[in-house]
Amino acid sequence: MNSTRNLQQKIKYLLKHHKVVVLRTCSSDWQNSFVEGLAAERKVVDVSDPMLRERAMWNSEEFASNLPKPVLLYNVQYVPKLLVCLANSDVPVGSYLCVVGQSYYIKEESCNLQGVAFLDLPLCVEEKEPFYPCTDFLQKLQEKDASQGILNNILQGKLSKNVFADEETRDRFLGAYLRNILQRGIKDLTTVSDDMRFYRFLCAVAMSTGSAVNYANLGNAADISSPTAKQWMAFLEGTGIVYLLWPVEHASLKRVAKGPKVYFTDTGLAAYLLRINNEEDLLKSSFFTALFQTYVVNTIRESYLENGLVAQLSYFRDSNAKEIDLLLRFGDALYPIDVKKEQTSITKLRKKIKLLSAVEEDGLKIGNTCIISLGTNIEKLADDMWQIGARCL
Repeated sequence: MNSTRNLQQKIKYLLKHHKVVVLRTCSSDWQNSFVEGLAAERKVVDVSDPMLRERAMWNSEEFASNLPKPVLLYNVQYVPKLLVCLANSDVPVGSYLCVVGQSYYIKEESCNLQGVAFLDLPLCVEEKEPFYPCTDFLQKLQEKDASQGILNNILQGKLSKNVFADEETRDRFLGAYLRNILQRGIKDLTTVSDDMRFYRFLCAVAMSTGSAVNYANLGNAADISSPTAKQWMAFLEGTGIVYLLWPVEHASLKRVAKGPKVYFTDTGLAAYLLRINNEEDLLKSSFFTALFQTYVVNTIRESYLENGLVAQLSYFRDSNAKEIDLLLRFGDALYPIDVKKEQTSITKLRKKIKLLSAVEEDGLKIGNTCIISLGTNIEKLADDMWQIGARCL
């Protein structure tokens, strides 16, 4: 079975309907290999080459017109205005397949462009169906192999999945990866000039994974202002290192949180920054719950990215600090997902879910509730409530 078939088909579909398709990567080994496979029938041009970059910056329109077509353009983030020229050029659909490693300025340039499609690539593909917690899907989950240890999965992450032979190897790999991202994705392409302050900021964000973003606290940790911390967070999101989960938006829901929660897209990298090196340290760590929740959110989100889809995810928190960790919108239904290390109180959870009942007045249904915890089993707790071991995801 071709494990990337769904993702390849999605990209082909986008190329049939758009002149420009932009793939956002964070330079994982799997992503690099996947993109190389897309180059088979295209000329390859790397805009990070200083000579090409100079030409593209000096006269973007002429540079664009002289490109071979169809073309695979690497590192378009080095010349953001080039994307505007590509979108405005008179060429057939599918002419430009672009790869970016920092989307902050790219999206700023292209937010109002016609003929441009964006697609985030997963860190890797594991042949998973999109997590869709209807009853039929959950019953099929019971048949899956759950042999891999969850603690190992959290520490391993996906970036270092193929090099996780020992702690030293992992640290060496992630250290090199991080240096590359900080240089090519941050210092070379943004206004950040103090790499040590940014590293302290990055460590502070790792300590905040799974939590609501507090720019004042993050700024204090790196000795920068809150507005600068907000911009630096946008830079991190642009590299794909972090993912911002926004609160649910619905006219019927009142007094809900307004700001996002932040999640590292790779738990292995977060654990590395938190200096958690083995399963014993992970279990004892005060960050275990946050890393576990991050792992669950990542697994669900990546199951959609693997299939070329975007999961409609959000969370709920009201002014009384009543919170539902994750909400998945699928069709006309909203599925509450609670992430806990152990069994949660069903009574308390039902009270929180009842806070969402206002959305049903506008035709949006409340689907099955999933409690995702440590373990291997799936148990139907009630007609509309399921307990799911994280190893079954």
